[in-house]
Amino acid sequence: MHAALDAVLADGRFRIFRYNSGNPLGVFANVWYPGWEGSVYADYDSAIDLSRQFSGAQFNPGSTNAAGNRYFNPAAFSNPEGHTLGNGKRLYTELRGFGYAGEDLGLMKNFRIRERAGVQLRAEFLNVFNRRYFADPNTNMGDSSTFGYVTTTTGSPRIIQFG
Repeated sequence: MHAALDAVLADGRFRIFRYNSGNPLGVFANVWYPGWEGSVYADYDSAIDLSRQFSGAQFNPGSTNAAGNRYFNPAAFSNPEGHTLGNGKRLYTELRGFGYAGEDLGLMKNFRIRERAGVQLRAEFLNVFNRRYFADPNTNMGDSSTFGYVTTTTGSPRIIQFG
């Protein structure tokens, strides 16, 4: 019984699980000062709540700035004026992107034909649960119509390959 079971079951497996709770987001001002690239931050009004307002059930991909697509209140940020560098931060820990969960699975079985010859059968399932994700919101103040809004989804489709 054990030999028959060993002939069917794989003697090699791999699983890769990747989980991420969401990375802090940066907000990019729509100003440019020569020599200060990357140092000009948006002005931030800390009195305005940055909590997530997005609801996946109300997401409308056909209308990029629909109320259901709003991720955070864009009024919390403004472009710095008078050639100042802005009072904001590079990244906001209270403003985090969407999390990520991804699972890959692979199975393989080696068959020995002779002392120096063998065959390996393999099945690989990438994104085994076929997950799709909302893309992080637009944090570039240069596009005022979608600033603070989620406009699309992202993710690779499930891939199954045999070898």
